Amino acid sequence: MAAQRVLTLAFSVLAVVLLGAGPAAAVSQETVLTATTADGETGTPPGKVATLTCEPTGGTHQQRAKACAQLVAAHGQVANLAGDPDSQVCTMDYRPVTVTLKGIWQGQPLAYQKTYGNGCVLRGMTGDVFAL
Repeated sequence: MAAQRVLTLAFSVLAVVLLGAGPAAAVSQETVLTATTADGETGTPPGKVATLTCEPTGGTHQQRAKACAQLVAAHGQVANLAGDPDSQVCTMDYRPVTVTLKGIWQGQPLAYQKTYGNGCVLRGMTGDVFAL
């Protein structure tokens, strides 16, 4: 009888350890970002602000599905975005646009800020991510 209780207790402890460690050990894949655009070189005050969540897609971003797909393809690295090939021919007028993308990308902090020469260059290099 005592052996059965010890065996049951040992099994219960083992189950708690194995099952309890599983979810806690899992890495969060949450993506919650805030994107801004601002005319000028400083980025403040932002002219437009949008939230973006991916997997599942949501937020206030107007092109959230496309933006998430492009960020996934670039592994969350804005510098690696393929951009919009239809916008590659841009005028050289200087009308700076500063963008930021901050938050959590697949559980990791993300902070990006860059000034582009104009909106056409921005879209050509970043696709829909900053199409707020």
